Amino acid sequence: MSNYRLLPSLFAAAALSCMTFQPAMAAEKECPKGDVPKSGTFEAKITTVGFIVGARWGEGMLTLNDGSQHKIHLSGAKLLETGASEETLTGEVLNLAKLEDFEGDYGAIEAGLTIGKGIAGAVTMSNDHCVYINATAESKGLKLSAPAPAGILIEFEK
Repeated sequence: MSNYRLLPSLFAAAALSCMTFQPAMAAEKECPKGDVPKSGTFEAKITTVGFIVGARWGEGMLTLNDGSQHKIHLSGAKLLETGASEETLTGEVLNLAKLEDFEGDYGAIEAGLTIGKGIAGAVTMSNDHCVYINATAESKGLKLSAPAPAGILIEFEK
């Protein structure tokens, strides 16, 4: 058997081992619904590569309402994703009371298709501190992504 036939299975196993899906994403905590205060803005560039399971990584910037900026690192995975793309996410951060509450696992359900330069899509993510990110995504590459859980770990750059 050719080693190339094993690559998709090995990649899927590696991606599954580093997945960071948010466990209870506010299920145990009562998060506010409706109008929540805008705390700042969010921008990130993310690379995604996958076959059945997509691995994601990237860098970005959190800019708070007071003008302070904080570099961030993102990593994670998404089920039912095949292909490769580069995405630019931009949006608002909501309900951030303390800076340290921004770090953590964010979860969302996403779907999309990228062929060449993708049409901008929207995603809302939240973590277990009830911090929300409402973002639009513009992507380029070749990727098919079915509606499925996606998780991304956001940490401040050290």
